[in-house]
Amino acid sequence: MSDWPSEILRSSPYAAAVIDRAGRLLYANARAAALADALRGAGASATTNAELVARLHASARDGLPVRVTLADGRAWHIRAWPVGDGAIAIAGSPAPRPSEHIDRVRVGLGLGRDEAALAVMVARGLSNKDIAARYDVPVGTVSTRLWRLYRKLDVRNRAELAHAIAERALVDVRLDREPGA
Repeated sequence: MSDWPSEILRSSPYAAAVIDRAGRLLYANARAAALADALRGAGASATTNAELVARLHASARDGLPVRVTLADGRAWHIRAWPVGDGAIAIAGSPAPRPSEHIDRVRVGLGLGRDEAALAVMVARGLSNKDIAARYDVPVGTVSTRLWRLYRKLDVRNRAELAHAIAERALVDVRLDREPGA
């Protein structure tokens, strides 16, 4: 009889690992081992590693994902869950590119490309003024388009819009904030 939890983790398409309270790696599938090697190859210091372990333990406690960016600029989203005695299980995957978010939101919410782009920018925290500046349109135009989007999706505000995106398009765009956003 095989050790079924290990078999599941080994065959997972995600980077999957278990780390103890001190941050020692107890188990890692091939994808997680490659990610750990990439982090080490980026010259991560003991302090950086300790900070990452602390962030992962906080993720397990709070249920919020962690974003990790490698030296080559590739980003990963990692979630963690407590598994007992201070150990946590982690699973991660490469972060989608912003254009992939727009496509997933477009399909998941039944929006046009421009509507999906607006929804993603709003969910990322950009103000109407910021969005207007990007498109070189009056703030009132953005407000009107946003109001129409709220009506179409049956939401009342930015928080509900971000929730609708996460729930229906299965993507949390708030993790992938653009520089300066």
